Amino acid sequence: MKSKYDLAWAAGFFDGEGSFIFSKSRKHRSTSISISQADRFVLDKFRDIVDCGTVGGPYGPYNNGISIKPQYKFRVNSLREFNIVYRSIKPWLSPIKIAQAELVLEKYSRYKDNRRKLSLEQIDEIRLRLLNKELAINIARDYNIDHRTISYHKIKNGW
Repeated sequence: MKSKYDLAWAAGFFDGEGSFIFSKSRKHRSTSISISQADRFVLDKFRDIVDCGTVGGPYGPYNNGISIKPQYKFRVNSLREFNIVYRSIKPWLSPIKIAQAELVLEKYSRYKDNRRKLSLEQIDEIRLRLLNKELAINIARDYNIDHRTISYHKIKNGW
């Protein structure tokens, strides 16, 4: 177990340099944590304190106006590791960083999983509603699916 001083250092470092991230695609959702630095040593120290994540790099150098040095990146790419890092440093994070993390977790929990399967009866009912010129967005809301799922069925079934 790391000392509270190590965890407080990690929280202060993350508060200034880190990011909580929510990403989504048509079929997947994910949470991640990222910190970029020119000095790998501090990223390795952070990783050792929180006991998870990876440090990659060097990447670059890129002439982006901010830094021309090669960059290293600490990353956590799973919800489980996101929660490990967040819970371990939360007591020392600023209210703004806590709000950012909570927003990422809220978005993750609200995001609809678009891989939901429809029964043949539901597909037939959707087809009838579309023939009656009802908007696909309203139909999708009723079935708790993404409206693009309806477009997929229209193409697949030749509606």
